[in-house]
Amino acid sequence: MASAFYFVSLHLQQVLGHGPALTGVMFLPFALGVIAGSVAAVRLGAHLAPRTLMITGGLATAAGFAWFGRISPDGSFLTDVLGPSVIVGLGFGLCLGPVVSTATAGVDPQESGVASGLLNSSRQIGAALGLAVLGTAASARTGSTVTPETLADGYALGLSLCAALFAAAVLIALFLLPPVRTAAPEPVISADQSERNHTPVTQTRYPRQALAAMYLGLTLTVAAVAALYIDQATANILAAHIRSGYPSYSQAAIDTAATTYIVYLTVLGVLGVLGWLVTIWAAGTGKRWVRWAASALFVTATSIALFNLLVRDTSGDTGLPPLLGWAGVLPCLAGLAAVLLLWRKPKQRVTV
Repeated sequence: MASAFYFVSLHLQQVLGHGPALTGVMFLPFALGVIAGSVAAVRLGAHLAPRTLMITGGLATAAGFAWFGRISPDGSFLTDVLGPSVIVGLGFGLCLGPVVSTATAGVDPQESGVASGLLNSSRQIGAALGLAVLGTAASARTGSTVTPETLADGYALGLSLCAALFAAAVLIALFLLPPVRTAAPEPVISADQSERNHTPVTQTRYPRQALAAMYLGLTLTVAAVAALYIDQATANILAAHIRSGYPSYSQAAIDTAATTYIVYLTVLGVLGVLGWLVTIWAAGTGKRWVRWAASALFVTATSIALFNLLVRDTSGDTGLPPLLGWAGVLPCLAGLAAVLLLWRKPKQRVTV
């Protein structure tokens, strides 16, 4: 959301030419949409599970950001901003309350402050890190020639990535949060009967789900950065790296090697995304074969990443620039750690 505010504000001022004060006024539909969505979430919360509200609101917000991704230098506030602002505001309002209630649900009273602090900290880190990553993506798309057309193209890419991240958040809610079923009303019994019939209740706690979700957030951020590598600018950087290590290479050989590296990054990214999706599935279902599948995906991805980082040829030059190599290895190692956590038995607590 912080990235969206940034991109839309700059688009209204630098592309459409509105002043700062008028731009602030144009954000009112979004603010009113958040208020309306929050009120609706309170009323619907009595009938729908938080998971349902988060999925519905997340899909609406992703759709609004996808609409924002169609902004153009020839557009206007009415055609490019008003409609998606209302949809994003309503969807985000539906998500806001359920996210807070889900993050603090089932937490012991003495740990409620820690849970709230973790939630607020993750919001602040997400806002800062997300703006840095998506701002870099928008800047790379804009390029060195700054015109209304290139600026609009860069902002559109940033807003489209916001839509993709919200869609990923919907997947997290879909796989990690179990559907809540309405319990049947309990029969009215006397105090003596209640004391005799009351049995301890075993509650299963899955801290691995929260850990898997945090690892997923880290990996999706790295995946967003890795997506920038599949670009002509990255091909130029790789070509310069190859040229410095292999001065005898022809231009055709350099281009072929750069293309090979980009294919490697793409394959590694696909394996990583599949691994994290299967990890979420394993955290939600607990099935053994799903955990084996997640383990196999991350072992494969880690092996490929380590091979490309550590293997050297006769000239002593690494196959990839070290930064790119470690950018592939670290998320894979984080995935292996998450899968190992999934093999642990969940904690159980008996309450009377």
